[in-house]
Amino acid sequence: MKLSDWRIEVKFMSGEHADAPKALMSNAVDFTYLASIIQVWDPAYELSDDEIAHTLIHELAHLYTEDLYSIARGNVPPHAIPFIEEKREQLTERIARLVRL
Repeated sequence: MKLSDWRIEVKFMSGEHADAPKALMSNAVDFTYLASIIQVWDPAYELSDDEIAHTLIHELAHLYTEDLYSIARGNVPPHAIPFIEEKREQLTERIARLVRL
């Protein structure tokens, strides 16, 4: 995925994500230092190896979409944020599917 300039760490968490209990993984991204911490949550442990691989690729794809999302989110009225979030996830998933081809 051409991410060799990033410092990427994967942490295995216990329990569920506090803000999104159904989340399989979450990604804390620092664009200043090109660092990412991907957290794997309990619901992910029930997935097949292929599903885990795809979900991890999806989280890595956020490294391409999150910066633009942050800019867009900060420049739209509050009522437009859910639309921006939906489009971010759609684009991130499309990138993940392309990588999996």
